[in-house]
Amino acid sequence: MKDNHKGRKQSYLSYRRFQLCLMVSMSGVFLGMCILAVFGTSSPGLALRAHAAEVDVSMDGSTKRTVVTRGTPPRKQQDDAAATTDTLGIEEKNRASIMEEEEENPSLLTNNHLPTFKYGTAWKKERTKGLVKQAVLEGFRHIDTACQPKHYNEKGVGEGWTEAAAELGLSRDQIWLQTKFTSVSGQDRSQPLPYDANASLEKQVQQSLERSLQNLQTDYLDSWIMHGPEDNWDDTLRVWRVMESYVDQGVVKQIGISNLYALDALEYLYQEARIPPAVVQNRFYPDTGHDVEIRAFCLDHNIEYQSFWTLGANRHVWQDSQEFRTMAKEKNLTPETLFYAVCFQLGFTVLDGTTNTEHMRQDIALLNRFHKSILSDEPILTDEEMQYVVTDLLALSEPEFEEDSEDSQDWQNQEY
Repeated sequence: MKDNHKGRKQSYLSYRRFQLCLMVSMSGVFLGMCILAVFGTSSPGLALRAHAAEVDVSMDGSTKRTVVTRGTPPRKQQDDAAATTDTLGIEEKNRASIMEEEEENPSLLTNNHLPTFKYGTAWKKERTKGLVKQAVLEGFRHIDTACQPKHYNEKGVGEGWTEAAAELGLSRDQIWLQTKFTSVSGQDRSQPLPYDANASLEKQVQQSLERSLQNLQTDYLDSWIMHGPEDNWDDTLRVWRVMESYVDQGVVKQIGISNLYALDALEYLYQEARIPPAVVQNRFYPDTGHDVEIRAFCLDHNIEYQSFWTLGANRHVWQDSQEFRTMAKEKNLTPETLFYAVCFQLGFTVLDGTTNTEHMRQDIALLNRFHKSILSDEPILTDEEMQYVVTDLLALSEPEFEEDSEDSQDWQNQEY
């Protein structure tokens, strides 16, 4: 993977902007835009998210998470075939649909080809239905939840999105739904579980999916992810095989994993999976170095990186830095939405669980502005501004910014 980054002569930001422009371009059809050059690297699988949720979610008072690696994978044999380089791989027909959706509602991107907001639904309890409904009415089209009564009201998500869709005249394929399988160790045993805790692991996964489909009032999922790895690789892969079978059946469109913070673990899962992960959903926070290597792997392997705790863990940037706040004001953005713009320009999706209607509107306005900036090739932040935020404020050594670079999880108590 590191060899893929070595010798990159152009700046990462210019490269990512080209990728994003290519994704929303359609040869000779819309706006007379014709893209003739295609880079020999993978396009990110990306999606939607916004701003106040990360702040709202930090109400548990937890400011420190312990990152534990579960079941370190055995060392892989390096295979020349594993180092193959993907192309951008955006189908022409998808470019057309992206442009059509972009004109009507830029948040309505259910194909995961652009950074976006996913509405996060953790810890909303009895307010879940109303907040999900309001989020959809305000423009959110991607929703993240979990089959974990301890932190989520999955049934409320189903009631909320269906009521909003009925009011707006939206069909099921205009809403993007993602939920999670949470193992017994991540559940509250004092509450009724969504599956039989005494059943086999495979049966638990099956029953969890059945309950999720019922709760969400749908017959398929756009995305289904493991809430975290199991205690060992044998069990993790047992869960994964069941999830793969539902992709085969068409019940689930894609699968992924959350709370996986070791690069070698992600590489091992990618190698062992028959259907590789399409999503990695992690905390975006200093304790893990903001997942620099994992995000680079995701970009190179067409995996959507979804961040949570995005604002709550990075107040030192958007809240404490006067320079950043001044930059936000100059761009007619709030500090929070400017930080989300940074995330978008780095190429990943953000989970947004704001409970504030005005923040919902601000976030969707940012999303629309971001998509327009792609079409106009006029980014919200310049390369120099991004360089400053990433290297000086976030203090990251991103391989993307180095021309010649070598390149528990206490997940039971996670916020999303």
